[in-house]
Amino acid sequence: MLRIYYDTIINDLLSRVYPASCLLVSSLFAATKCSVYKRVYHCRVYADPRAEAETGKADIRRPHVPAPLLPGSYASASVVTDIIVKKYADALPLYWQEQMWKRLGVDLKRNTMANWVIQTAETYLKPFSDAFLAELLRQAAIHADETVVQVNKEPGRDATAESRI
Repeated sequence: MLRIYYDTIINDLLSRVYPASCLLVSSLFAATKCSVYKRVYHCRVYADPRAEAETGKADIRRPHVPAPLLPGSYASASVVTDIIVKKYADALPLYWQEQMWKRLGVDLKRNTMANWVIQTAETYLKPFSDAFLAELLRQAAIHADETVVQVNKEPGRDATAESRI
C-alpha cells in the first residue's frame, strides 16, 4: 500500500514539473508460449421460402468456406509455413519438430510434415522452380556443387551409393 501511495506522489510531482514530457524508461521484447488451436468451420445452409413458394423449387444457399491449403489435408497455411521456415531457415530437422509438436500436445508425425512440405512445394513453388530452371538453362555456363550426399531410396541404386547434388 505504501509503494502505491509513494508512486502516486512521485507521478503527481513529475506531472507538475514536466507536464509535456514523457520519459522512456525501458523497452523489452516479450514472448508468449506457442499456442495450437483447431479452427473449425460450421456452415449453415439457407433456403429462401419466398423463392420456393414462387417457383416451387427451393433456392438453397450456403456461405463460402475457405479452401484448405492442401486438398484433403488438415494443414493450415500457418502450420506449414512454420514447418518450412524451421526446416530450411532455422535448420531444424523434422524429427526435432516432431518432438516440439508432441510437447505442445499434437501428435504430428515427421512423414506427415514431409508430405506437407513436398505437396506445398509442388503446388505453390513449382512456377518459381520452373522460372529458375529456365533462367539457368539460358546461361552460357552452368556450375555444379560436388557435395556427396546419401539418398536412401534412389531408384536403381544401393542405399550406400554416393550421390552428388
